[in-house]
Amino acid sequence: MLSIAVPKTLLSLVLLSVILSGPALAGDAPQVYRFGEWTLIAPATVNAEVLSASGPAIAVPTGGLELLAYWQDGSQRAVALRFDALDPKKDVVAMKSHRNIRRLKGCGFGTGARIKPYKAALPKDAEPVTFPDEGRLQLLGSDRSLRRAGDVLVADLGGARVQLAEDSPVVRVGEWDSADFCRFELSKNSELDEESEDH
Repeated sequence: MLSIAVPKTLLSLVLLSVILSGPALAGDAPQVYRFGEWTLIAPATVNAEVLSASGPAIAVPTGGLELLAYWQDGSQRAVALRFDALDPKKDVVAMKSHRNIRRLKGCGFGTGARIKPYKAALPKDAEPVTFPDEGRLQLLGSDRSLRRAGDVLVADLGGARVQLAEDSPVVRVGEWDSADFCRFELSKNSELDEESEDH
């Protein structure tokens, strides 16, 4: 009996180690997309199937869903789009300009915020793919989404619409039901906050 029990125990340990260290963990790696000069880092669930034109809507996890966008190497400009699981009104847009990171409140700035540095957010050995031409992320049970419209990425959060052009670090923020947007330019002076203006 002992000679039979030992192999079974060893086999169980081997299978357990494969389960813990294999595909289950690999599948948790963030998805990385290129959009012009921007790099978009999204949770593992935001895969190519979800972004396809006929892709399914996904539920926002209990802890929320965060999309990170970095202009070039992220040292000058980055944007965080945070979708709340329960209340769309609690969605957050945060923006980095050089060393300053703040929440955006309409055409103004709110409190300070945190955005993970580009190198820390980028998965090891990541191989970015181009964001699909008709790519769209639809969140279940709401009108919140992220979609590509030509050379612009459009994010609809609970209280704001954010636009990122593929060849510009300018962040445009407006409301769903308005054609007016505020432009957040990137100042050349790292000690100054960029100004926002109606456009």
